[in-house]
Amino acid sequence: MSLTPEDLRILSQLQGDASLSRDQLADAVRLTPKQLAVRMEHLRKGGWLERIVALISNERVGLPLTVFCFVSTDERAFDAVVAGIPEAAEVYELGEEYVIKLMVADSAHYAGIEAELRARLPGADIRARPATRKVKFTTELPLPRAAD
Repeated sequence: MSLTPEDLRILSQLQGDASLSRDQLADAVRLTPKQLAVRMEHLRKGGWLERIVALISNERVGLPLTVFCFVSTDERAFDAVVAGIPEAAEVYELGEEYVIKLMVADSAHYAGIEAELRARLPGADIRARPATRKVKFTTELPLPRAAD
């Protein structure tokens, strides 16, 4: 399934501000509300639109520290272990190593998570680096420009 110019306008608008009402979104992408509903269903069923979420300030909810934790392990239970850590915002496998992006309150909070990882992944090599500043953060993906 390919994307139409209307689909691209919808996706672009949603990435920037998904809080618009249906009528506002329809106006912004130059469709009727009924046409918008059809296109939205098409995007959902086609797998282009996974879900619509709100971005919450990690600082305001008391999780101002971002720590990148690098784990080398041959433990098969790794996926299940990190699935049980709510502070793990993102987890990636990089060949022989995993990187976990953790959102924590402070270094003591991180120390508790590291202790849990060490207990549940015996023999794992665990290294961590706190972020010193956020240079860029976006959830918006680059999309082809819609023909207007």
